[in-house]
Amino acid sequence: MVRNYEEKDLESIQKLNFMLWLGLQWNRTYHKEDAFVAVDENGTVVGVAAMFWDGTWYYLEKGNESIPLYRMQLELTIDKECENEKAIKKELLQKAKEHFNHYQKLYPDKKLCLRCWCMAEEKSDMQDLLEEGFDAYGITIILAYDLTKNIPERKLSLPIDIGIHNCDDAGIQAYLKANKAGYDGIQDSEDELRFMLSGEETKLFTARAQDQMISSCIIWRVEEGRCATENVFTIPEYRRQGVGSETLYTALRYLKEKGEKLATLTVMGTNHTAIAMYLSMGYELMGNMYEMHYNPVVD
Repeated sequence: MVRNYEEKDLESIQKLNFMLWLGLQWNRTYHKEDAFVAVDENGTVVGVAAMFWDGTWYYLEKGNESIPLYRMQLELTIDKECENEKAIKKELLQKAKEHFNHYQKLYPDKKLCLRCWCMAEEKSDMQDLLEEGFDAYGITIILAYDLTKNIPERKLSLPIDIGIHNCDDAGIQAYLKANKAGYDGIQDSEDELRFMLSGEETKLFTARAQDQMISSCIIWRVEEGRCATENVFTIPEYRRQGVGSETLYTALRYLKEKGEKLATLTVMGTNHTAIAMYLSMGYELMGNMYEMHYNPVVD
């Protein structure tokens, strides 16, 4: 049976997906009404479908001409040991689609999509999504940096300070202002940012020039020996001057000093400029994910 998520489900969800358990409690991009659970005959949660807001979703009411699609993310988790795993997944996907269609009817003049990812090797998961009407929208590349090798240090011609950012309220607002400029007017979700920064091992590295934040990346632990280097950006007027790469190198040196062995990042397969920079820095291809979209026309 599939029903709406309730707080009493958290104990079971923690066993299925720890990050989802955290998100449902403390990440304000998650909303109770956008989450559903599948339960067995004993009332135990055996699957979860949670939809949460992408940064673009915050622009939905007022609109933004730079946004071609307003995205809601889908996180789907199934207990691999339960019987009828495929049937449970199908029920949860259908419930999520039905709920998402409600949003499409609320905003008929906007282009909305429900988005999730599949690792390239997860062929059965991708087939399940295709059967439910999802499109294979694009490829996201996963790149990895070997932290056991020497990490170069560039001497920039500009007077720039790079280090760990102070993430108090003023610091977060300064970051979001730079983030908006760095992503061509589309600011990341403040709720998602605050949730990310609540992690003890999450650090925000920034480059500053004359008290202006000009470049950034965020690092956090993915698993033992591996950390993420994500949310990389440089504001337009400081691009192609080595600022972004040195900000990233600074974060990589920090991780190396902490004893980490591998740093990874993701980048859209069509972002040729970013891919070229990462490869020139020493990142190497690790794998790829398929970005899956559900955005049917609703009458």
